[in-house]
Amino acid sequence: MSEELIETKELQEKLGEAIEHAEKHPSLRWIMYLSFSTAVMAVIAAVASLEAGSLSNEAILFKNEAVLNQAKASDNWGLFSSQRNQKGNLFRSSSNV
Repeated sequence: MSEELIETKELQEKLGEAIEHAEKHPSLRWIMYLSFSTAVMAVIAAVASLEAGSLSNEAILFKNEAVLNQAKASDNWGLFSSQRNQKGNLFRSSSNV
């Protein structure tokens, strides 16, 4: 964790130096805006990617729940059908006696 803090401090120092350099040289100011806009777009892309991954996981979860519900419905239909057949067989066997 301390390595991340060191890297952040170094980046802040370099950014501060770049800002000072851009203030001294107004013709290079557009480079600062360009780099800032690139960084903002990268952050937006990263957030969008995370959101897409979250939505994908949610879709997979819903699909799995649907398959589970379909299996439960199939099991219930099989149970109902077997009970109906047993009642029919019982009725036929009792009427033959």
